[in-house]
Amino acid sequence: MPEIRRIELTDDSVAQLIRLSELWAEEGCSFGMVKNTREDLKEPVFAAFDGDRIVGYAFGHFYTPEKKTSCIEPGSRCFELD
Repeated sequence: MPEIRRIELTDDSVAQLIRLSELWAEEGCSFGMVKNTREDLKEPVFAAFDGDRIVGYAFGHFYTPEKKTSCIEPGSRCFELD
């Protein structure tokens, strides 16, 4: 069963993440999906593992909105998946 855990952005993990994004972009299964670059990847990164191999991932960033949105008050700490 795959395990999901937070990972550090090392040379090896970045290479695996970029390769996965290349494969997903080649599949053409999601409109606008493009290959990630090292600059795109922001911590924290969570990865799904099958043994030692990364088989999926998600990353995002924390932010504090200055303006009210439909459901978020100004000054609230938020996390957005990229």
